[in-house]
Amino acid sequence: MDSAVLLPLATLVLGSVLTFTLEAIRHRRQRKESVQDARRLERSQAYVDYLECAHEAAHLLGRATPGCPNPLEDIAHSYWLVDSSVASRLRVIEVLGSEDVISRAKGMRTALVTFRRDLQSEEMTYWSEEYQDAYGLVVSARGAFIEAARSDLRQT
Repeated sequence: MDSAVLLPLATLVLGSVLTFTLEAIRHRRQRKESVQDARRLERSQAYVDYLECAHEAAHLLGRATPGCPNPLEDIAHSYWLVDSSVASRLRVIEVLGSEDVISRAKGMRTALVTFRRDLQSEEMTYWSEEYQDAYGLVVSARGAFIEAARSDLRQT
């Protein structure tokens, strides 16, 4: 073969291989970013669902407290909400979340259980100093969970 034919042919083959390799790398990178985005969205939704459920549980527990201006008619549902809905959403976070987020979510559930227990006291009345102290633990745990969730979603 003549070098006049061989050189353009070799350049064509080399260019094709190089183009294919670069496209494969670009495709792999885009796929990885797409998967990360989907996982971040899934975690984000799990975190929001957990926050909403925990908020509802705390709200209904508060409304079951004597002296509430808008009391619940059926307090049984509010009592078990921590053990049903909050606990089931915590299981999702245990699968999807980072260690810090899982720890903070468990802390929030513990704070809700403590809040529920504290509200059973005979002296407890809605928005009293004791009530605000008990609810303060929930607020603090919620803030810690939110901060951990934000940090987790920013990192990935």
